[in-house]
Amino acid sequence: MKLDTSPVRQSEMLAVVRPYVRGLIRKAMRERGVTYEELAVRLETYGIRTSENTLIQKVNRMEFSGHFLMVCLKALDVEAVDLRELDVIQTVRAKRLRVLG
Repeated sequence: MKLDTSPVRQSEMLAVVRPYVRGLIRKAMRERGVTYEELAVRLETYGIRTSENTLIQKVNRMEFSGHFLMVCLKALDVEAVDLRELDVIQTVRAKRLRVLG
């Protein structure tokens, strides 16, 4: 079998990255016992005013910026993110093999 060395398309990358990013916020909330309502209150400290429902929609739909992600993680007292868990290229190529295989 030939090794796939073709570039990863943006749509393929986003299909891997989005669930990972959504999981970062949810995991941090779960580990700290923080609700969406409480996170909305914490975000006000950083100048972000949002309702619980809007926050739920943003996280579920992944409709937020990198800045918003960083502020959420800071508000949740996340000190570090291990990006080794996010191996986009290998995950995309594995998905391609399953589709082609």
